[in-house]
Amino acid sequence: MEKNIEKITLSVQVSKTQERQFIRIPFEVPADTEAIEFVYTHKGERAKTKNTGADKNVIDFALLDQDGVEVGGVGSIYKKIFISENYSAGYKITGLPRTSLGYKRRATKPGTWTILLGAYQVKKEGVEVEYEITFYKKHYRWFAGDLHMHSANSDGNWSLTKIVEHAKKKELDFIAVTDHNNTNEDIGAYSAENMTVIPALEFTHYDGHMNLYGIAKPYNSPYAINNFDEFLATINKEVEASGAIKSINHPACAMCPWLFPFDLDFALMEVWNGPMRSDNVNNVKLWDKFLTEGRKIYGIGGSDFHKLYGPFDLMGMPITRVYAFANTKDDILKAVTEGKCSISNSKKSTHLTITSNLCEMGETATLTPNTTVTIKADRLKRGHTVALISQGNDIFTHTAKKTTNNFSIDVPITQQGYVRAEVRYPLRFYHKAIQNLLLVIMNPKGLGVKVDYFINALTNPIFFE
Repeated sequence: MEKNIEKITLSVQVSKTQERQFIRIPFEVPADTEAIEFVYTHKGERAKTKNTGADKNVIDFALLDQDGVEVGGVGSIYKKIFISENYSAGYKITGLPRTSLGYKRRATKPGTWTILLGAYQVKKEGVEVEYEITFYKKHYRWFAGDLHMHSANSDGNWSLTKIVEHAKKKELDFIAVTDHNNTNEDIGAYSAENMTVIPALEFTHYDGHMNLYGIAKPYNSPYAINNFDEFLATINKEVEASGAIKSINHPACAMCPWLFPFDLDFALMEVWNGPMRSDNVNNVKLWDKFLTEGRKIYGIGGSDFHKLYGPFDLMGMPITRVYAFANTKDDILKAVTEGKCSISNSKKSTHLTITSNLCEMGETATLTPNTTVTIKADRLKRGHTVALISQGNDIFTHTAKKTTNNFSIDVPITQQGYVRAEVRYPLRFYHKAIQNLLLVIMNPKGLGVKVDYFINALTNPIFFE
């Protein structure tokens, strides 16, 4: 049996006298369960005739959660049922493929759940019904997602449904649809198997943009505020009361930078917005400034997807890689706000991480004479340079002479403050040409801004005291 899977089998004998009755079958859901799968079998369901009046067994399936609330029940033809917080469905496992969404998404909390066996029709000799229940356990692993995109609910071109479908095709594990000043309060209706849709919106003002994660409607006041004091007294106050997570978006953007003061509490900064360009290099430099000043702010990235720009599909460019306990909204956001994440140009780009002999990304430790930081880079390309940055300065660099999937090195740390890593690459002619083409389409104000390199991946910091 796989390490992160538990299975149980339940057998129930149903007699002819129990026909047209419901039989309750309790079972225990263990702690830290991420999803539950049911497969049930019995003899007689494949009788030649489809007429339920024939001499055959017809056994329905329904489910109650730990609070006795109905999760769903869609008859007898779906013999495989999958339940999770993000996606639930029934599947027909014999005959023609067919799927039912008649099961509600439900967090699989520990406790006593109940199968409702519906004995609609039973042969005279009775029938044995067997349930194989699989518990998929939560466990730490990497997820990749896009934390910034827009639908037709604001200035994007696509419906929420189309965005979710496209994100699934791109094999993203999670997305956040962050429409401008527009709460997607029905975002829960849009789901896809193996993918989390995080409720969010982008508070948008002439003096700055801020993504708000985790709460469908994080404030009730009108967004039309006229100064920073008014923002603090209304929007910001309500956001903090709601528990939504704040991210200052593209603060050094040439078109729409953050012009409000930075003297407010925010957990995250969008240091990488859309395709790599000079704006993002400057976002990272501003982030380094705050980190050097002692502010513990974690960096995230998002594509700011609105539509397809001709042949350019920018969804998932960049991605935020998150090391989380499970692919649920709360687990993803917990990891993000703890700094347990890194950013890559795309899912196929370098996956960069740092750890210490004392702690991991986002954590703080006491500096010792033997402190080291381990840099690991998967899919590090030839000609790309790994840099370790401490207090705004490079303390280690390595340029790859060939492409490698398992670059790893330990670097001693000798000063207090923060340490983070990034992978850089030199600007070739075609990099500049693609950047300028995108800027002509998306943000002409960014043309002509010079930088020395572009970034392919970066990590969040480790702090040493």
